[in-house]
Amino acid sequence: MRILVDGQQIDVTLENERTLADVVAAVNNWVVANGGAVTTLTVDGEQHALDQPPDWSQRALDSIAEIRVETQPQWQLILEHLELVLQFLRAWDTALQFNDHHGIQSLVAQQEDLARHLQEHIELIFPELPESTLQSVFEVTGSAEQMISPPDGVAALRERLGALIALIEQRVSEIRYPAREAALTAGLISGMLNEVREVSVLLQTGKDQEAMANVVRFSELVEKLLRILPHLARRDQRFHDRLAQSADLGTITAALNNTLLELVQAFDAQDSVLIGDLLEYEIAPRVEELISVIPSAEGPQSQE
Repeated sequence: MRILVDGQQIDVTLENERTLADVVAAVNNWVVANGGAVTTLTVDGEQHALDQPPDWSQRALDSIAEIRVETQPQWQLILEHLELVLQFLRAWDTALQFNDHHGIQSLVAQQEDLARHLQEHIELIFPELPESTLQSVFEVTGSAEQMISPPDGVAALRERLGALIALIEQRVSEIRYPAREAALTAGLISGMLNEVREVSVLLQTGKDQEAMANVVRFSELVEKLLRILPHLARRDQRFHDRLAQSADLGTITAALNNTLLELVQAFDAQDSVLIGDLLEYEIAPRVEELISVIPSAEGPQSQE
């Protein structure tokens, strides 16, 4: 049995795999580990729907001569998904602006799955959205009547839609323009480093709210930068090479994430000494090392 991924035959040693589903799962794990996602499955010239495994999953391997899968980079699928959701939200907001009942009815009819399952689609990308803020958006989707005449009023709904649209636009920009977004974020982080180093002093002088606000903002910026870096490395070969000389991106990300987790635990324990030490001696130096290799927004980038 031959297994081909994007037209290239791969060497696979089958061990406990007995069915087509077993092999597809093994191939998918390999593809995901290499930054991709399986998009099509063809068995002996017949294409199968990936979302309908009962139709093919139990097929025995001894009846199969060839399995072909096609893949796409994960970032590309995420971008396509974000832009699909963004298009839907913008169309909805525009229809609300002009009180266009027919427009919303058409939107629901044309994008029925997205309209009925908007929350699930968004949470694929944003698993930790503030539910209380956006719940009213999700509660009315799927019903053209409620989408045009929401219980909380059109103005409140449009305000929340605007916030959601801005959030998704930001993620799209991170993927499409990583050099610009990384440079801007690195600049904001650099501007906060002195404030972050003073957090323990703020805590010791009773300025807990200011200290927490600084840490939360700083952590959000660092998380954003870490999210952008794989896209920047994909687009900018020079940055990719410089990063490889410094340290593996996964190692840097893991170390920072672990230290940020320690920071949260230190805040929970109200350990101002540990908070200060983590920020000054662990987090700040690692972040400074990381942003030192980030190119300016005008730096050269390779094309997609």
